Amino acid sequence: NDLKGRLPSDGLASMGSLEALDLSDNAFSGDLAGLAGPSFSLLHLDRNQFSGTIPPELLVDSLRELTLSGNRLTGGLPAEICSLDSLRILDLSQNRLTGPLCDPAASSRALEHLAVLNLSHNQLNGPLPPGLFALERLASLDLAHNQFRGPLPEIADLPRLQILDLSDNQLRDAVR
Repeated sequence: NDLKGRLPSDGLASMGSLEALDLSDNAFSGDLAGLAGPSFSLLHLDRNQFSGTIPPELLVDSLRELTLSGNRLTGGLPAEICSLDSLRILDLSQNRLTGPLCDPAASSRALEHLAVLNLSHNQLNGPLPPGLFALERLASLDLAHNQFRGPLPEIADLPRLQILDLSDNQLRDAVR
């Protein structure tokens, strides 16, 4: 498609029953604040021109899939991400996100259903949280092309892990 422009700031608030929204592969711009309101279970806004930060109001308990890759999002990851227990897919790759990752181990049941995590091609930094490597349902973890540093946490029992990409970071030490 070639839909463009800003999403209306109050446009979706009146659609309280809207559960899934996919506006990927368009040319929408502006911030994501106008999407607060509905309790999405699926929100796909990949490959647009959205900018600004990720509003914590988007991170509702019902959210199962959040894909915002290929935009111009900035700022840190909201801490609320690590408290979502229904989230299965999180793809925030190819943005301009900065700062450290929260540790899912800090909250019980946090991210317990997460199967796909792609935060590649950002400017995220700091150490990798140990709780990230204890998510039993994780099948794909892509943190490539960031600025993570320090030792690699002990990799726990990850029986479903099929893809692990930590390339182009500043990690050190032996894999344990």
